[in-house]
Amino acid sequence: MHTHYLPLIEKSYQRGELPGPDYATYLDRVLTQHGRKQRYGTQFRRRELPDHRTEDYLDSIEDMLHVEQRRHAVGLDSLTPQLQPGTLLLKSD
Repeated sequence: MHTHYLPLIEKSYQRGELPGPDYATYLDRVLTQHGRKQRYGTQFRRRELPDHRTEDYLDSIEDMLHVEQRRHAVGLDSLTPQLQPGTLLLKSD
């Protein structure tokens, strides 16, 4: 993901040409690939455990207290149901 496309993506979203969930996913992907915390909680990773099971965990999210509000604003479903045991885990910072 190239950061030089981000301003074009943002303008396209602001003009209503790009759906909010697509914008959020692109932004989060760019942020996480550059070692920064994501804003919308769309990016997760999978790791293998010592017993060869795998678990999925969310990449770090900035301002976790307000992530649901941000997700709602761009048309994403709630993150909370995805955080139930056996699904996604929050990455510990």
